[in-house]
Formats: sequence, C-alpha cells, structure tokens
Amino acid sequence: SVLKPFWHYSWGITLSRFQPDGVEFVPMKWCCEMSEERADILRAQYAAGDIKYLLGYNEPDGAEQANMTVERAITLWRQLEATGIPLVSPSPIHTDGEWFEAFMERALAEGLRIDYIGFHSYGGTNAQWLLDRLDALYEQYQIPIWITEFAVADWNTETREGNRHSPEAVLEFMRTILPALDERDHIERYAWY
Repeated sequence: SVLKPFWHYSWGITLSRFQPDGVEFVPMKWCCEMSEERADILRAQYAAGDIKYLLGYNEPDGAEQANMTVERAITLWRQLEATGIPLVSPSPIHTDGEWFEAFMERALAEGLRIDYIGFHSYGGTNAQWLLDRLDALYEQYQIPIWITEFAVADWNTETREGNRHSPEAVLEFMRTILPALDERDHIERYAWY
C-alpha cells in the first residue's frame, strides 16, 4: 500500500527543505519564548493560508524534551495565543499525568485558548486500551484531539528480533486502530511515528 500523508510536522517552527511537497506543514513551538518577529512571520503565514494550526510544546513533562514547568508553559502560552492561529495544546508524555492535568486546570481556569489537545502514546498492541484512553480524555475536556505521536514500542530492545511486539501484532494493531480513529469525530488528526 502507499502512504498518502496530508499533514506533517518536524518538531520545529520553520519548514525544512527536506519536508515533502504538497503536504500541509504544521509548525510547532517546541519550547521556550517566541520573539515578536517570529510571531509576525507565523501570523503572515496564517493570513496567507500557508499554515492553519500551531502545535504547542513537545513533551514539556519530560526532562529530555521541552522540560518546562506548568507555570512557565502557562505564561508563554499567551504568546502562542496572541498569534491568532488555532492551537494544539502541549503534547505531554503523559496526558493522564500531574503535569498535563495541572496545565489544563490552569489554562481553563484562566480562560486560555486550547483548540485541540495534543496526545502521545507508545504503548503495546492493545488497540482498545488506547481507544479507551482517547475517549476518556475527550470526555474529560470536551476538546478534539490530535495524536501527534503514536506507535507500538518496546523501549528495552535494541534489535527488531528482540522486540517483544511481533510485526504481525503491530500490523493487527494498526488494522484495528486506524479505522477506529477515523470513525471518532473527536480525533481530529493522528501521526504514526
């Protein structure tokens, strides 16, 4: 079969020359502050129809990723809001963890704009487990979800042969999960990683 992607991102705010043509690019503010110059560039790209969305911080609850406190993320979220571009929340390592729950509680209490929730998952081959997590997340916040990273992962292996998830099990997971995601109105987009 042939992959027919319609969107992509690169964990960065600018389009790389290595990114595919004819596929919508979605910039990501990986972490940190954004200059007014960069915000103006994003606003101009949005006004021109070159971009349609802006992804929030990448795994801010991870020491090796954006590594931001909730306080800092909330403060800097206002810079993203000021662009006027539809926003995808930070995509945490754990949407059911303390960081994301605190971020969402503060953001919603302060009336900050979150148009979509960013979600990552690297679990096993139980598709229903993942679907249940997604459905519960939507029920909790009533905000559509972008799955910006997901895959079946075995973080303890160094070889394909040593992976505890067989290629057949991963294929069955994909055959189950992809149609189920497509059927859910609250799953706006997803990206296999």
